[in-house]
Amino acid sequence: MNELLRSCHMERRRRLRRRRRSVWVGGVVGHLHVLDCPGEAVGAVVWPAGLAMARHFAREDGDFRDVNCVELGAGTGIVGLTLACRGARVCLTDRRDLVRLLEAQINDRRLPHQPTVAALNWGDSIDGSLQGCDVLVAADVLYKEESFVPLVTTMVGLRPKRVLLAYQERAKVNVESFMSMASTFFAVMSKVQLELPEGAGNTPIYMLEMAFKHATNEARQNDKQ
Repeated sequence: MNELLRSCHMERRRRLRRRRRSVWVGGVVGHLHVLDCPGEAVGAVVWPAGLAMARHFAREDGDFRDVNCVELGAGTGIVGLTLACRGARVCLTDRRDLVRLLEAQINDRRLPHQPTVAALNWGDSIDGSLQGCDVLVAADVLYKEESFVPLVTTMVGLRPKRVLLAYQERAKVNVESFMSMASTFFAVMSKVQLELPEGAGNTPIYMLEMAFKHATNEARQNDKQ
């Protein structure tokens, strides 16, 4: 009984800490209402690279209608929700302790396709329904080097056709180490600097576009047949 009461108390505290924010994403999306929980978890707030990436997608001319997207380390889901507003079919994934926040994010939204939510710890086995998406997106996931191996393992396991990954350079994180690991499986197609959102400081934010080499090889084989 004490454990049940403690669990209920913790859940009530989480709900009290949640705040609904109106975040300016711009483009065809305008304002996007998101829940965040300052002080709750690293992934429970809107980080600069996520906001920069969301704004990029909101303004981009590309057609996202019916594109199958998976977001890794979704946190507040701001990137995936922006893509959903553009008509993409989105699955938001993150650690199990952040799933409830993501589920709350997608409630009561009128979107072309209702986003789905799935628990996914990097390095764990992957549900087959998540594999083979058109686009894998991730923002602010390069914050500690010890996570690079499980992150790349999960990226490979998802077998996406393309990866779009946004990050802000950090002094204590060697992005080249991640690139060295990822380059075995993914070919870098482009690297663009994104516009810094307010409050992001002066450190640049970049977005990498990568193609899954196995998917590229399969496409070439199909073209030859």
